Amino acid sequence: MSRVHARHGAMTSIRARHAATLRSGVKRLWACVVVIALLVTGAVFAMGWKPASAFANDSTETPASMSSSSDGSDNSTGSADATPGTCTEKTVALGGGSTSLAQADTGVATYVGKDMYIGGKPSNLSSLENATGPDGTYAAEAEGLTVVNGKLAMKQIKNSWGGMGFRFGNTGYGTQYRPAANNTVLAVGRRNGKSVTLDGGTDAGEIAVQAWNASDNTFATDTNRGSHMNLGGGWVGFPAGGETKNMNYNIRIAGPETNAWGYPSVVAPSLYQYNKDTLNSNGVGTIQPLPASQTNQFANDFTVNGTDYSGFGSQISQESAALAALATTGSVSYATAPRPNEHYLGSKHNYVIDYVKYKYDWFAQEVWNVNPVATYEYIVKDSSLENEKLITFTGDGSSTLQVFNLPAEELDSSQYTGVDFWFRGIPQNASVVINVTGSKPIDFHNGWRFWWGGDADTSADTFITQASSSSEGVRDISNDYARQSNTDADRVAEYSRRAQHVLWNFTDTSSLTIRGGQAAGTQYWKASSDSYNVHKNGAMTVSDDPSATWMGSILLPNGDFESHVSTAGRVYIGGDFQMYNPTPVSYQSRSGGSSLFVNWEGGNSASAIDMDQVRYNLPWSGQVTTQCSTLRWQVASDKSGNPLIGGSSWGVYASAADARNGTNPMLVVTDNGSNDWDPAAGVVSVQGVAPSATYYLRQLGAPGAYDTSPYIYAVYAQNTADTPNWVGHALDGDNSLSETLGLVQVGGAPAVVNHYDPTISWKIIDATDPSHTGEAGTTWKVERLDASGNVSESWTVADNTRGSVSCNASTALCDADSSRGIITLHADGTGAPLADGTYRITQLNAGNGFVKDTASHTCTLTGGIATWSGHNTGETLTIGNSRVGGTATWKVTNTSKDALGDSQWTITQTSAVRYDVNTGMYAYQPIAADARHAVAVVDCADGQSGNAASSDECTATGTGVLADADHERGSLTVDSLDWGSYEIRQTAAAKGYHTDTRVATITVGPSGTDAINADTGFTALATAADAGTWVDTSDVLLPYAGGRGGHWPVVLIALVVGIAALLLAVTIRLRGRRHA
Repeated sequence: MSRVHARHGAMTSIRARHAATLRSGVKRLWACVVVIALLVTGAVFAMGWKPASAFANDSTETPASMSSSSDGSDNSTGSADATPGTCTEKTVALGGGSTSLAQADTGVATYVGKDMYIGGKPSNLSSLENATGPDGTYAAEAEGLTVVNGKLAMKQIKNSWGGMGFRFGNTGYGTQYRPAANNTVLAVGRRNGKSVTLDGGTDAGEIAVQAWNASDNTFATDTNRGSHMNLGGGWVGFPAGGETKNMNYNIRIAGPETNAWGYPSVVAPSLYQYNKDTLNSNGVGTIQPLPASQTNQFANDFTVNGTDYSGFGSQISQESAALAALATTGSVSYATAPRPNEHYLGSKHNYVIDYVKYKYDWFAQEVWNVNPVATYEYIVKDSSLENEKLITFTGDGSSTLQVFNLPAEELDSSQYTGVDFWFRGIPQNASVVINVTGSKPIDFHNGWRFWWGGDADTSADTFITQASSSSEGVRDISNDYARQSNTDADRVAEYSRRAQHVLWNFTDTSSLTIRGGQAAGTQYWKASSDSYNVHKNGAMTVSDDPSATWMGSILLPNGDFESHVSTAGRVYIGGDFQMYNPTPVSYQSRSGGSSLFVNWEGGNSASAIDMDQVRYNLPWSGQVTTQCSTLRWQVASDKSGNPLIGGSSWGVYASAADARNGTNPMLVVTDNGSNDWDPAAGVVSVQGVAPSATYYLRQLGAPGAYDTSPYIYAVYAQNTADTPNWVGHALDGDNSLSETLGLVQVGGAPAVVNHYDPTISWKIIDATDPSHTGEAGTTWKVERLDASGNVSESWTVADNTRGSVSCNASTALCDADSSRGIITLHADGTGAPLADGTYRITQLNAGNGFVKDTASHTCTLTGGIATWSGHNTGETLTIGNSRVGGTATWKVTNTSKDALGDSQWTITQTSAVRYDVNTGMYAYQPIAADARHAVAVVDCADGQSGNAASSDECTATGTGVLADADHERGSLTVDSLDWGSYEIRQTAAAKGYHTDTRVATITVGPSGTDAINADTGFTALATAADAGTWVDTSDVLLPYAGGRGGHWPVVLIALVVGIAALLLAVTIRLRGRRHA
């Protein structure tokens, strides 16, 4: 064996020297070729040659007949006069319109697909046809344009602005984001055929708007109403308080003007304009009914301020569906909100650990050195906030559009007093979409607090509830609308900015009710004439306070919305909308009595700080493309009919070379995932690329059981805005364009074809080798089972390690994977793709030298993806075959060749057959000396070793002891040996004998060069080795019958040594006497 290894090593060294010489020659040849190429290229350019097209650098010329279109035909290439790349996106508001608060709002702030109620929608709708009307509400104002597709019913009972009613268009305190002067701020279309019936008393005609007066209000019979003229309806214009802002707005309604219920003969319109510049005889501004130009509108269209809203309901449904289809970029978690932290409120309160809610003008004296009216604050007991739920949205920290999914049931506050929110990991200018999933009705109380800042590692324990900032960058911004100093404008701006970031998309929600804050606390107030001193009004418990403002826009295309809180953002509702706050707050005395809170205007309020419900108008701005180009393509199956398939992933590249090499992608897009702006499965849209440039697409991943396309696709971005540029050509091997290569037409537009490739695969390995390398040479039976578990079809398959193999249709399957030990099936015996169903595999033969697996294994093929029993979907089954063990035998006798028992031995492995990943071969690899272990073996035939003996084997009982499988005296057999080389030594002989000290070396395992090639299997094995015979000698000194015996030389030597010692002693004694 050593000579074989030596020859093999010599041959390997010769081959290595020849290979090195050949490589050196090839390198010199290539160097010459490169030099010649450079010289020729330089000469060509020196003669003035230039590329013929923009694709010259990628070896792709532009066919002269190419053109672009927007009807689903291709935009594969064109006059690429721009550099491929991303395009600066233009911010577009939800529903259209402007997005900057510095500009007039050209969009719609509140859209109602059915009917709107300033009040509560009665359970018995017949109340809208008599004096009862809707339930009354303390809701105060709606900022910006309100568009009602159906009808408008109002019963406002708050004494705001001296009792003027509900104001549209502008707010006393708000964002001031509203249409330009002289525009319409309320449009009521009466276009919904399912709207309720409103009865205006003696007013004739089908009406769109009706107001009901609160029963506790008293009115004069003319326009001299002074400061109390609330008719329960709505108004626009300049308030009686004398504001100087230009608020000359219009109202447009379908149908006639109506009077408030019960006032048929006086000027008491349900909607009116108030003109402070036209005074009556009492010096009071006058009520002006709507002019004829603003009534009986919308007979033929629904155009408001130049925009047609007749299809707006469909538009918001489409926008909602598109947003709902976006892949999430972050995570959502749930916990109990933290208690408020200690903060300083001034000398009147010192340090407290309560939460404080301020009216917007509480700090007016500090900011503007004037406090024109009384104002309020509400200190909430910290115990009231111990049981608020906290929903935390954690963004990815980078995406410009952060998307989250929130199950509707997580908004349930039945176990909490309210729901707070925390947004973290959100880039500074990112937009946020929360897709609330599920169609069930949602009804919950909004919490008082709203945190922003921090990242995924920020703990809720770091919150500083009322501080201006924290070390972790987390702030509760729920009070930031109340400017606290003349240098505090940034906090107010941040409050507005965060509300603009967030959009709540309730795509499938059937009804949404957001109730107000709940708490127990104390109300304090400051008088206008003494605004530095704080006065205590009394204890107050609130259960539906509208000042717990909802932050962010609301998109609810398929449901009704009942709002009990102020909302900051856009509100687009497909159903009915109620602004409903029926219950005024009261003080509680220690004796248990109560009294209504009366504000500075002499009226009541549903809010502890006199901040009743307002629709604050703020845009939501998502980063979408309008001026840039959009690339679009489809992905279809090669199955019959070419159905579209979703879930593919792609790279978008600026050059064909990068696409072919898979390098430098501009972006990676996943169908219905990252960077895909089309919600349809199988349709991929990439927005935000520079126009007038050519882009290249490479499929990076195919869905499910499909193969990725091998082609590169080109598209020229000619169209901009909403007109997509369709992929229509593939590049073949020489970079010429093809309209058919890997493409089909689906729905009039080109689609990339993916081949359906169902796969059942398993792996068979050498379980003995540490590398678990694949085992070659196995054959298998594959059975398809019917629903009852019976075999419906059966085939055989052999492991293919030599590339393609021929298959006998109907009896054999093709292993499509030439890797050793991996069997992959795509088709049945007829060549048809494997059908979904249940399959069972059984090993028929193991590779030479291995023990066959006796178990059967089943898998279920679903959608072409296999799931093995006990494994996860798509996970490969791995089966391990053990090697056939080696056997060593030897004998022990005395010099008379009699068998000797009761001997003891060690067997030590000195090398092992192991797979070498570098050579792809098995080899006998030495075991380091310090890693070798001598294992004891005892001849157990006579039973004296302590191991049990039986008729056919002996059993090893101790650790590190091998069994002697031969029950004959003096014969030893050790089996199940790992392949390799061993040394056998005798450590103890039978009683009365000396051990034979020789060491025997044996080898069990494959032999020959071909035998250790992993791909061909072990063609020659030597698994049985005979170590020979040990001859032990007797240790008896005297012969049995007068002979010399076997030990006479030892006795003779001992005698000679004794005589010499005696002579030496005598000599020493004689010398001593002589000297004496």
